[in-house]
Amino acid sequence: MLLFFGGVPATILCDNLKTAVTAPSRYEPVFTELCELLSSHYSSTFSATRPYRSKYKAMVEKSVNIVYNHTYGPLRNHVFTSMASLNEAMSGMLKLLNDKPYKKTPYSHHITLKRRKSACCVSCLQPGITGHPGELYHD
Repeated sequence: MLLFFGGVPATILCDNLKTAVTAPSRYEPVFTELCELLSSHYSSTFSATRPYRSKYKAMVEKSVNIVYNHTYGPLRNHVFTSMASLNEAMSGMLKLLNDKPYKKTPYSHHITLKRRKSACCVSCLQPGITGHPGELYHD
């Protein structure tokens, strides 16, 4: 995902899932070892939405719903014989979604992200950040 965006944000906001957060807390959530490794590898920090009454949860769920409807919907009748062909089709659908202009402006998500990325993201390709998609990193 970070490679798709072309950078690493200073703070990664994740949902309060057991796969990412081992001890949920309103102020000091404890993240899994893998999240801690990702955080140290990319020089980034993790933040979790507040448990239960989170003001960000609806925003995250809506974003997931939009991506799901625009990627899985058009591909639901296709049969894929390999993960590579599925990943290729999914990345094509994500590119179409990100290039689609917003309703009331001529800008797309891709253009908006490019403008904001320089201020808040670190390049994935900077020295010291290595690895390939799907590869786990260990010290």
